[in-house]
Amino acid sequence: MYHDVCSLQTMDSLEISDIEISRKPSAKFDLDTVDFEAINTWLYACKHHNHPRLDSLGPGLLENMQFFLVDVQEQCVIETSPTVHYAALSYVWGGVSQLSLTTANVDTLRIPGVLDTEQSNIPASIKDAMQVCLRTNTRYMWVDSLCIPQNSPLKAQYIKNMHLVYSCADFTIVAADGLDASHGIAGVSRPRQNVHFEFSSEGLDLTTTIRSPVRQLDSSKWYSRAWTYQEAAFSQRLLVFTNYMCYLLCPSMNQREDGKQDITKNGRSSNPCDVTSFLLRFSDWNSGPKDKMIEIAMLLTNYLGRQLSDQDDILNAFSGTMTAFYPVVGHFWYGIPVSYLAVGLSWMYAIDQDKKQTDSKAQVGRRKGFPSWSCTGWFHPDRSTLMFTLNKSKAYEQEAYVQLLRRTPRDERVEVLNSIALVETQHHAYLSSKKHFSELIRELENAIDATQLLGLWTRSVRLRVNQTPLCCFNGLGSYELCADDRARYNIHNSSQIHIEKRWRDTAGESVNFILLGAIEADVRIEDHSTVSLVAVTMIGPVAYRVGIAAVYLQASVPFRSQKLYRESEQRLVPNPQSTFNKQATATAITG
Repeated sequence: MYHDVCSLQTMDSLEISDIEISRKPSAKFDLDTVDFEAINTWLYACKHHNHPRLDSLGPGLLENMQFFLVDVQEQCVIETSPTVHYAALSYVWGGVSQLSLTTANVDTLRIPGVLDTEQSNIPASIKDAMQVCLRTNTRYMWVDSLCIPQNSPLKAQYIKNMHLVYSCADFTIVAADGLDASHGIAGVSRPRQNVHFEFSSEGLDLTTTIRSPVRQLDSSKWYSRAWTYQEAAFSQRLLVFTNYMCYLLCPSMNQREDGKQDITKNGRSSNPCDVTSFLLRFSDWNSGPKDKMIEIAMLLTNYLGRQLSDQDDILNAFSGTMTAFYPVVGHFWYGIPVSYLAVGLSWMYAIDQDKKQTDSKAQVGRRKGFPSWSCTGWFHPDRSTLMFTLNKSKAYEQEAYVQLLRRTPRDERVEVLNSIALVETQHHAYLSSKKHFSELIRELENAIDATQLLGLWTRSVRLRVNQTPLCCFNGLGSYELCADDRARYNIHNSSQIHIEKRWRDTAGESVNFILLGAIEADVRIEDHSTVSLVAVTMIGPVAYRVGIAAVYLQASVPFRSQKLYRESEQRLVPNPQSTFNKQATATAITG
């Protein structure tokens, strides 16, 4: 019989007269200190195993930048090449004050032995990681505080290429235990928590076991942090230190100090947030947006549910992932691939109506400073899944396009940076400029970082939405359209309307929706067409997203003949001659 360690952590305080308890582990390993002999054996075997990797994840731009490492033997910082052998550290900084590399002290930190004199200013987790490197014969270590000049104008470039830092490392040391950098690594500088027991009762031998590595990581503070997502995802192998045991996770197997080993199946990684497995599948695909955007949704779900101390870092902590995906899906704009803009704008969070409202203290609603049309402009509802309502490549070919806009510095007037078709289809690859879709994509990539403003030429419609939600999940309500409108437009009852509850409670019955696109159903397979509508509210000349609707219409009637299409108003949003309110800085779909 086996018990989860969580249920036996108070075993020392139990007084059970008829059960004999011994402080022996089920496998023979030191309960207090890390077995570095075993770790060195794992690393050697893993490095000589032919793992599936991406050839494109080499040093790349790191070779053109100053690349600093900690020399754990000489106890100083050195400037070197990213092609040397080194380990990277992934940990929770947690706001702990610590010695950091700056442009002012870089020469001082290059002096051999200087880190020995600064021990009081180096947190325990970093000092212990340096000991791990020494014990594994790894001379160099990368850690953000000592290897990125914190006040350098090039810091943004380091952050953008963080995936390469971890991909090029021989292995990543994961300090998965504790709440911040002062905690240290259990089994290195302090004893681990002893939770292994064997006991007998009436001839029955019982043994406690430890949760799997993935389960331990899932419940750790380290795993909940946004910055550690890409650090783990792009690492070749993870050397994970918990309060109970050390593990090695790699693409083909994992090793544990208690002697257990788990071989992964079908080449899937043991790494719970492995992005490279997605990239490997992408590299051979010639599929349309459907498959790739489903994968993007999975990545965003895993990332956006994590925590940030500074909400302004929502893109910075994901920038390495976006850079890695550029060869596959192109440039990202606030977390959305520009080449799949129509699909990306149709994002929504799936709500389980059986879960009802939770007591989560997580932030809900808008994230200030980011556009409402992007999922990065919203806090991720607890225990929800991001998906796209336009999840097929053959979206309805409407007379619709996007304008990238910006406000002119002097008079706050709108100027158009560029325009592009919202949906690329066989018959709508050109605009009036006669430029091809792919050419316009490249032009937009050079301009999108300069603006949050997104103009749409499309159709808009007002629909009546019930005031009472079917369920409410962390500030996001699931609503039905009023019965009269459902009957008028032949809308199925299963249509999903998700709107921010705080806004819905104060708004009137009718809601403004903007048409993103539609998917014509194959009547031989499906009984309805899907229409993606964005719910918006106007603040001055700017329309902000407040929700999304996936509306299902009967398939027997072509969408162009549906009342929902014929009775909607086609208009340009916004008017390029309009003037912006200076207070409307966090702009969205503009009007």
